[in-house]
Amino acid sequence: MVSLGQLERAVMEVLWDREAPAAVRDVADALAAREPAYTTVMTVLDRLAKKGFVRRQRDGRAWRYEPENSREGYVAQLMLDALALTGDRDAAPTRFARSVSDPEAAVLSQALARARRSAPAAARPQQDPLPPVVVLVGLTLVSTPPSFRCGGFLRSVVVRLSMGAR
Repeated sequence: MVSLGQLERAVMEVLWDREAPAAVRDVADALAAREPAYTTVMTVLDRLAKKGFVRRQRDGRAWRYEPENSREGYVAQLMLDALALTGDRDAAPTRFARSVSDPEAAVLSQALARARRSAPAAARPQQDPLPPVVVLVGLTLVSTPPSFRCGGFLRSVVVRLSMGAR
């Protein structure tokens, strides 16, 4: 995925925050604090459309723009792209798991559980392929509160990655 520049990201934030497609003037007005020229915003929106980040539709003589994907979808793709850059797909999620807070780990664990339940039966593993101790390479859990469930979180990440889930 192509990354976004600062102004492109600001334009996308405006579009993600709106509930309806926006004209160039709407976006330029929302970015008034940055003082971009109308033509600059128009050029950025045109480039975002060519990159596939926004779709546009005619509204009289003007174009209306809306995001092609959600903010969450964009961030998730960035994370997957970053994971693809690493040579060790097990080490990256392990390192990531060490850096998240307990509430973030709980959210990730719930999301993985939902994704696992909604996966087609053929894609689901018949049993946990690895015990948590094997998955937690280089991570020692001395005394972790039961609510954290780090082992289950990492096991789910490894299972999802081994399934080639995106």
